[in-house]
Amino acid sequence: MAVMTDDRHAETPLRTGLLFALASATAFGLSGSLARGLLDAGWSAGAIVLVRLSLGALVVAPLAVRALRGRWGALRRRSGFILLFGALPVAGAQFGYFSAVQRMDVGPALLIEYTAPAAVVVWLWLRHGERPRTLTVTGAGLAAVGLVLVLDLLSGADLAPLGVFWALFAMVGAATYFVLAAKPRPDLPPVALAGAGLTAGALVLGALGIVGLLPMDTSTASPSYALGGVPWWLPLVGLGVITAGFAYCTGIAASRRLGSRLSSFVALLEVVAGVTFAWLLLDQLPGPLQLVGGMLIILSCVLSSFLWCDVANKYVIISVVVLIWLGALGFLDDYLKVVRRRPEGLVGRYKLIGQGALGALLGAYILFYPLSSTAAPNWTGVPFFARTHLVIPAMLYIPWVMFIMMGTSNAVNLSDGLDGLAAGLTSIAASTFGIFAYLIGNTKFATYLGITYLAGAGELTVFLVALVGALLGTAAVGAIRIAGGARP
Repeated sequence: MAVMTDDRHAETPLRTGLLFALASATAFGLSGSLARGLLDAGWSAGAIVLVRLSLGALVVAPLAVRALRGRWGALRRRSGFILLFGALPVAGAQFGYFSAVQRMDVGPALLIEYTAPAAVVVWLWLRHGERPRTLTVTGAGLAAVGLVLVLDLLSGADLAPLGVFWALFAMVGAATYFVLAAKPRPDLPPVALAGAGLTAGALVLGALGIVGLLPMDTSTASPSYALGGVPWWLPLVGLGVITAGFAYCTGIAASRRLGSRLSSFVALLEVVAGVTFAWLLLDQLPGPLQLVGGMLIILSCVLSSFLWCDVANKYVIISVVVLIWLGALGFLDDYLKVVRRRPEGLVGRYKLIGQGALGALLGAYILFYPLSSTAAPNWTGVPFFARTHLVIPAMLYIPWVMFIMMGTSNAVNLSDGLDGLAAGLTSIAASTFGIFAYLIGNTKFATYLGITYLAGAGELTVFLVALVGALLGTAAVGAIRIAGGARP
């Protein structure tokens, strides 16, 4: 195989790479649910993958031609690589996954395929001597536990030997995708590689179908989903445009920026997206254990991301700690309601104790270990008044932080009675805070607007934008479920 990418030299900003990786994982996660409807309607796995790759190639072709800018020699020089990329990571992985789903439960098939990040870590270790750190191993372990819970394997599953074989084949294809896509190739832009790979994959599958080695069964029967029947061509268009063209373009761009190891770990979110789309399109509602698994997968991605992030940024660290603390309180409340069948959930006074303790610890830390050298920790800006600060006495600062923490937390709880209200209000607030975080962290804007400059505070914008995206996604899920006549 060609020389492997060294993740330590992965170029371009981390933020953009993470956004591309999340978009790609979400798009790929839609493929299983769309394909399942077609499989049930009489389509074969080979026919679905062939149409998917062909449509994806047509969609990406104009963009690929523009990106190449007449450098057709790059395609000739890289013809062997493009053929390998199209045959194994593009066509092979999807065909293996769809074939596995035909013979075994979707859960075990996804779990086996998404041992790919561990395979990438082992490859980097054996081939390039990049021994994984303890945090990487911990993240991989948490991801494995999370996947077991998300896929609901504890209830028992049918592990057909041939299905296991195809799932392992899909895992090899997925691991190869992360390895090959991560290597920088200046003469072959990500969009061009996606277009060429999709075309090569479609040609390989087409050839196998022509010689009779690959069944190509089709049907004009309407696939059935949770929201009702749809025309047979509609899921095919979604598979081609969204789960092929868009997914591969953003996925390759992410791998170029993040490297093979990190991009493969972030891609674990495809499983969460897959479970979510299965809920929406196939009415497979996730249970409590699956929700726990989702939390573990997110945690594993956070841990893995911190390997390549500036962990010295105190603003981000504090935000993550607060998120996990309050998330744990929320999880305990839901656990008591759903699993233990206690309608009241966590008793109110215990919620207040948990919120108040977090506020006290946070206030004490900020007071005794200031986050910025340009402003006193007990300063707070006065809205609409430039260069004006309110100085809170030190003895009142910790109670004030406790009040803010308890007030904002319970404000969200109180607004959670109507569908989308809490998500909508919190999205507005988080968006506003994100804008101000960027302005405060930029010395030019802060000076011009007369607000206190806090070095490094701009990093909070990324955190808050991610929060807004998650909230809007939650609100969209509720809206779609209501529109379909189902209970949210």
